[in-house]
Amino acid sequence: MAQVKLRPYDQLIFLKTKTLGLMTSLLVLCTLTLSGCAHAQGNSPVGLSLLFLNKGPYAIGVTRFDPDGQHGPVPGALGVSPIDGAQMTFMSGDSKRGVPQFVEVGWLVSTPNIVNAENELDKKFRQYSPAWMDGIKGIQAIMPRHTRRVDLTTVITPELLDQVRANRSTTNLQMTVIFKDGDVTVIAEPEVWNRLQHSASDDSPAASAERKADFIAGSTRVARIFYAHGYYVGQITGALTGTLTLSVRVDGTVSAVIASADQAAIVLNGVFDVTSNDAVRTLKLMGNSTLGTTTLTGHIDLKARTVSGEWTTIPRSSNSPSLSGTFAAMR
Repeated sequence: MAQVKLRPYDQLIFLKTKTLGLMTSLLVLCTLTLSGCAHAQGNSPVGLSLLFLNKGPYAIGVTRFDPDGQHGPVPGALGVSPIDGAQMTFMSGDSKRGVPQFVEVGWLVSTPNIVNAENELDKKFRQYSPAWMDGIKGIQAIMPRHTRRVDLTTVITPELLDQVRANRSTTNLQMTVIFKDGDVTVIAEPEVWNRLQHSASDDSPAASAERKADFIAGSTRVARIFYAHGYYVGQITGALTGTLTLSVRVDGTVSAVIASADQAAIVLNGVFDVTSNDAVRTLKLMGNSTLGTTTLTGHIDLKARTVSGEWTTIPRSSNSPSLSGTFAAMR
């Protein structure tokens, strides 16, 4: 999961959000899990998966996710990642409520001005001192906040619900909530969470062999990720030259710093694919700097413990040319 490490300031801002998510977990189960639906045929319940993605340029904090205006789950802080985020899953038997017709979403954005204000505050005052707390209130007042109401009647269609209900034992309804700076969209699609051919109650030799193979594959996937986690050091070449340092974590998240003699350090965050059984996985990181938006795309070899690929920088000014090159690093 591509999360940001919370500073004390962020902890204060998102503490209420996270506490609310815990206090309302029971209400969430009564509100979100999809069962009876006025505009769908049949009323058998289906499971629900929620995936929150932040595809914007800056880290955000989700403060509201209220189906039909009732308090719902909030993931708190989300780092920038186009493919990985915070996920929650609810079983089909958790609720007798119907499908929500709309959802109200609220979030705040940690822009560069906010980050700079945090850093300056930390330099001037001791954390949690009265003066520091007063500064926090001032930062909260200028932090960009957004609220949107999303119509779900065209997202969760009767045809989609019928498709999920036809395979209830293996399929959930997945709602993906995508944030892009000051905008949010919701998409829905079937999610196959159980790909085994035999049921859990089947004790035949074929079923036992299938479960054993699935366990071994999962263990191998986890072992490879754990074996590869740590720090990688290498070089970037091309329009910029310098050192590249990456921190690879077992949850699939990656952070990196590009240090060049000619430019200020570029900080990037992203993920690599943790769902594949392959030793070589796709890798993508993004970050913003005075140059513009920098993207690293490539592969991480969990067996060889190397990373490599290409990087590009889209400048802030449309009059400036794009920059590009390659990178390579090893543990």
